[in-house]
Amino acid sequence: MLADDRAELTTVLTVDGVSFTIKSQGSSLITLNHPTDLVWRRSSYVCGRTIGIYSDHVAETIPREITDALKTGSIMEVKMTVTVPEKVQRPSVQLLQVLFHTD
Repeated sequence: MLADDRAELTTVLTVDGVSFTIKSQGSSLITLNHPTDLVWRRSSYVCGRTIGIYSDHVAETIPREITDALKTGSIMEVKMTVTVPEKVQRPSVQLLQVLFHTD
């Protein structure tokens, strides 16, 4: 599902009761073939490590309290939800002309 240009990824990272949400887009180019790494990107760049593009947050924006907790051995829970909206049917040119016709 994530390898779809319409896909929307919501990732929630939770450590010691502190949660952080990242919103991203999927891409038909996503392969998820790296054995260990997942990267949320702000750009449209995709490689085997990429899990989401056009992300509203990336590693450097994760709150310090989460990264500090991980450094001391806390466990992180990761919840990822992918949705693919139904294909939006665009109105025809004729319909638009009827809707916006002025006399």
